[in-house]
Amino acid sequence: MLPEGDVTGRSKPHRLPDEAYRTPGQAVGVTIRARPSTPSLIANGRPALILDALYNAAELKRCAVIAHCLLPDHLHFLMCVLDEDGHILKAIKSFKQYSARCLHDSGVRRPAWVRDFWDRHVREHEDHVNVKWYIARNPVHHGLCDDPREWPFTARNGWPEPPG
Repeated sequence: MLPEGDVTGRSKPHRLPDEAYRTPGQAVGVTIRARPSTPSLIANGRPALILDALYNAAELKRCAVIAHCLLPDHLHFLMCVLDEDGHILKAIKSFKQYSARCLHDSGVRRPAWVRDFWDRHVREHEDHVNVKWYIARNPVHHGLCDDPREWPFTARNGWPEPPG
């Protein structure tokens, strides 16, 4: 699946300035990986805990989740800022804290998530389609299903058309 460990040893900041995560309409593709010691994210009722936490954090921080895909050891989602009060970085922080608490209450050791996460700002419509397609195809890429529509832990609203 994804490489182990936090992303460290960078020579320059790996996040854009804070205001880049607060621009209304701005979409960001995000990948958050579970710690190697965390049990499968898709077992024992965990998907509902994780996805509820994701959508609640987005709403609380004035963002919207456009697409998501939960896999055994990581989560992909595309989130956008709804208005001038929205903040994607705060939504991600809120999600990680709340979902880790919920997972802990269900018997998962803390911390559940790696400290860092990967993000990609989506700038053009074509990028938007490509990111949604990447998220939808991720379970196929990892050999978990043959058709992304078969995967029960992926957003099913408006399946993206293949890019190109």
